[in-house]
Amino acid sequence: LKVKENVKIDIEFKQMINDLEVIIELNKTLNETVNFSFAGESSIIRLDNGKFSINYTGLANNNYTVIAYIENDTNYHSNIAQKTIEINIRELIIQADTINTINRYYDNYRILLTDEEGNGIAGKTLDIRIAEGNYIETSDNDGKIVIPLDLGIGEYEVNILFNGDNEFFKANVTKTITVLEKLFADISISTLVDEATIDIRVE
Repeated sequence: LKVKENVKIDIEFKQMINDLEVIIELNKTLNETVNFSFAGESSIIRLDNGKFSINYTGLANNNYTVIAYIENDTNYHSNIAQKTIEINIRELIIQADTINTINRYYDNYRILLTDEEGNGIAGKTLDIRIAEGNYIETSDNDGKIVIPLDLGIGEYEVNILFNGDNEFFKANVTKTITVLEKLFADISISTLVDEATIDIRVE
């Protein structure tokens, strides 16, 4: 009577936004075929030194179950490994203003992160580029980010990027800050009997 060797199958998920890598790994470095099922779709896979991985991209929001096991044969007996992951990616809304001001912008530039229901989203890191400055900022408990700025006359592009995570899709917005020079007009009026002369000098 031949005793079958027990092997253990583990399932690991690596998620990035709505892309998913599924890793199947044995506790032994075997080159064996394994019965594999993802979201109800079954196939036979072959392990390479006890390991196999497959990538799924652009998955819709849903629960996904993976099942893996070695069919009982003359050599090995495995557990039936099963693991489920929920993918639930939402839209992140980046709110920021286009600014028009005169002479100087010496103020806090404010950014607000919300979900589609308007709830502030905390703890999300943004890459922000304003003029020649680069900022990496994280939203506070209310979803707010505040950047102190001191800008002179000119037009400045504001690029705001969220790279996405396992909760929210990637998002970006572009705004502008325009600082105009204030012009002063000096107006003088001189009159004769039936004539008027108006001189306007702009500085």
